[in-house]
Amino acid sequence: MTITIKMNRLFFISHIVVIKASSETKNSKPNNLHKFQYIKSLKSSLRLKYSNPTKINTSKTVTALSSTFDSQQLSTRSTGYKNNMTMPATTTLEKPHKAKLIRKAVRQQERTKKQSILDQLFAQLFSGLVYSQIWEDPLVDLEAMEIDETHHIVTIASGGCNVMNYLINSPARITAVDLNRAHVALTRTKVCAAKNFPDHKSFHQFFAVPNKRENRHLYDQYIMPNLDATSKLYWQGRDKTFRRRSRYFTDNIYHRGLLGNFIGICHFMTRFYGVNFNQLLSATTMEQQKEFFDKKLSPLLDKKLITWLTSHPASLYGLGIPPAQYTALAECADGDMAEVLRERLRKLCCDYPINQNYFAWQAFGRSYDTMTNLQAEKLGTVHPAEKSQSHNSSLNGSQLNDNGALPPYLQFQHYQNIADNAERVDVSQASITDKLLSMPAGSVDRVVLLDAQDWMDDKTLNELWHAITYTAADNARVIFRTAGHDSILEGRVKNEILSKWSYQREKSAELTKKDRSAIYGGFHLYQFTS
Repeated sequence: MTITIKMNRLFFISHIVVIKASSETKNSKPNNLHKFQYIKSLKSSLRLKYSNPTKINTSKTVTALSSTFDSQQLSTRSTGYKNNMTMPATTTLEKPHKAKLIRKAVRQQERTKKQSILDQLFAQLFSGLVYSQIWEDPLVDLEAMEIDETHHIVTIASGGCNVMNYLINSPARITAVDLNRAHVALTRTKVCAAKNFPDHKSFHQFFAVPNKRENRHLYDQYIMPNLDATSKLYWQGRDKTFRRRSRYFTDNIYHRGLLGNFIGICHFMTRFYGVNFNQLLSATTMEQQKEFFDKKLSPLLDKKLITWLTSHPASLYGLGIPPAQYTALAECADGDMAEVLRERLRKLCCDYPINQNYFAWQAFGRSYDTMTNLQAEKLGTVHPAEKSQSHNSSLNGSQLNDNGALPPYLQFQHYQNIADNAERVDVSQASITDKLLSMPAGSVDRVVLLDAQDWMDDKTLNELWHAITYTAADNARVIFRTAGHDSILEGRVKNEILSKWSYQREKSAELTKKDRSAIYGGFHLYQFTS
């Protein structure tokens, strides 16, 4: 353990030196370059290396695809077209350092030195747990995708909520990927719990009420013996406070991670200004919610301190917003970030009943509203209105019930589907482009990109859509969200690729209005037409 701590300190010091060296001007002294090279070689010698035969050489794959993926080949969707798209042989790659994939994803091609330093800082923050709950509304996703039992879904995992919610509709297969090892571990833990917990009461308590001491027993008895070694190692490891991460399940995991800490800081600041969110959470009418926003929350955004903080990109790192996405977000209000936040918070507070919005509960209450669900399940019973759909139930994307302030996958009436279908999920640490390129042509029916494209430069974006188009089955659909209002694909993705996809503009606008999380400016649906 002593050796591990010393190595971690050395890595931390080396990162500081690297950032400092990158911020020097062109006239920097040569000894800074020598220092950088020394640190780089030292890190390489200390890093633990091992092979992962399931990964492919991405750079070679992209090069091969770029040279063969021309407009003539894209003009048809015949078997001959797919045969012409020869895939490179799979090779063994060195497993990257836990933050290397994230640094690569965040890095943009044309960035100033200041912007590059901000990118590096964000990558460091994003390498740990960020989202214990994701902020994409599953009802909107399900309405857009129209999942059935024949579909293969490829999705970015994030905190794993979307993966679990999609299981309600019994797809044939879900492939979940993420660059962040913490998100991979959390998603695998949710899948493991669905497979091994004895009943819904245990499953609900572990993830909906994660501040119970009894959760330790559930973890030791049902998670530890059945979890994969990599995820088990993550939870048994220690965070920056030297506490084992497995304690998150008894110490409220929704207060942990980058976003959880950020929300905690926001609550501290609002209390400093005399705002009590319990007034909002106890509101019984939409008028009371609007009154709270107008009188209590909106005036906060006019405070000089708040305005100054939100004018700096690093202030929103806690929301998981990288510098490139911050720029897109600010453009929604001509650079006035406080006004953008006002618009999004107004939607979160006022556009949906508070008792049907678990995103608002997490933002303003730092928990779920679990009372209705617990009453419904008391002594193993279910609400009469839900009894007919308590087994083999599915969501059509427009359903809300008495448990609207709880994610669908934690609601009693959907538990059996979650447990029955958990075996259909595969979770791995990789980029979604790499994962798609390892799959057969025409094998993917639905792709969920969350807001990942906001991070990407044009080259990365085109590589991704090359892979999506190659693996798209007939009538495949792609959904994603953007910080700004408009889709970011037009004018950036090559026309010979994008012309094979139909943008469902009206449906996208309709679903944007329905998205209860209110974090994003736009929801977008594309359908494969070739």
